[in-house]
Amino acid sequence: KEESQTVQVGNTMVTRINTSRVFACNVRDFNGNVVYAFEVTANATRRKTSVSQVSGYDPSEQLLKDALSKIADKIRDRFTAELNVKVKGPKNDEDFEADDATIYVNNEDFDNGSRVFSDRVVVIKVEMDGYKDGVKTVKIKQGKKSQSVPIKLKAAKKTADDANDDNDEE
Repeated sequence: KEESQTVQVGNTMVTRINTSRVFACNVRDFNGNVVYAFEVTANATRRKTSVSQVSGYDPSEQLLKDALSKIADKIRDRFTAELNVKVKGPKNDEDFEADDATIYVNNEDFDNGSRVFSDRVVVIKVEMDGYKDGVKTVKIKQGKKSQSVPIKLKAAKKTADDANDDNDEE
């Protein structure tokens, strides 16, 4: 679709040409199945003056750049999510430091923040010395920009060896 508008600025005629194209997109898996289909509308704008009179303008490159940028945004929004794991300890545990915890998502080290999740269901595991591991299965919600997942750790029961280690330190 192409639209133009001409206005006079002083003694110069300025024509603004707006071009738009709809691009259909299909994201496929390795078997060729469409897993995500959408459309984007790309826009290109060109100004022409009575002085410049440039002819033969082809908006294809500008349209393609705009379309690819919009496609990338849609794919990013669909397949990435920000996951924030909030580690908490037992009440009144003055020794608990959430920063000392190690977080894993699907058995891989994880730092809070944006990530591409190929799986829509992930297993979050939190480990910390002196505490029982915290494990939670979470469904990554499509289209949701940020998800907070609280995981509360419980103190590990002290064994006889731990008690002996405490006595050895004294």
